[in-house]
Amino acid sequence: MRLRYASLLPLVALAACHRRPRAPEPPAAVPAAVVEVRTVDDAPAANDDLLPGNLNAFGLPMPTVTQERLAVDDMKVFRVDAPMPRVMRYLEQRLEVHDADIHPLAALIHRAIVRGVRSNLIVDVGVRDEGDRTMVTVWNRTPPPAAIAAPITPEQGLRAVGVDPATGQYAPELNR
Repeated sequence: MRLRYASLLPLVALAACHRRPRAPEPPAAVPAAVVEVRTVDDAPAANDDLLPGNLNAFGLPMPTVTQERLAVDDMKVFRVDAPMPRVMRYLEQRLEVHDADIHPLAALIHRAIVRGVRSNLIVDVGVRDEGDRTMVTVWNRTPPPAAIAAPITPEQGLRAVGVDPATGQYAPELNR
């Protein structure tokens, strides 16, 4: 039996002396090429910024990847095929926001003023995250233009408060 182990000893010694090949050395670092960066005013700030499309909500342009889902008098609902952070960045660029409730999966922007519109358009915007798409609801909160009332004469003013313009006395029949 010792003879058998003695014949295996040179094989084990030979295997132990065998060297493993070295890992190849990484190539020498190549300096990066200098790239000139140009900015265009109309181009988005980042590659993943959304661009305005043809749809609008009371003067607020919606992104190109938007589908209108519901429209009533003072409310419109849209589905935007983009994640919520991109949609929020898009809205932030187009709204002057003073009050908002922002949560991880939803946001509500209160009484925001739309930038770039001649009149002071005021909207409330609700944003809900649905994974790879976002639901956006826009409410028009712009007050209606004040009705221009025709000027009243002094006699009409006196009658309105219950005074007879001819006598200057209180007349209960004029006070309604």
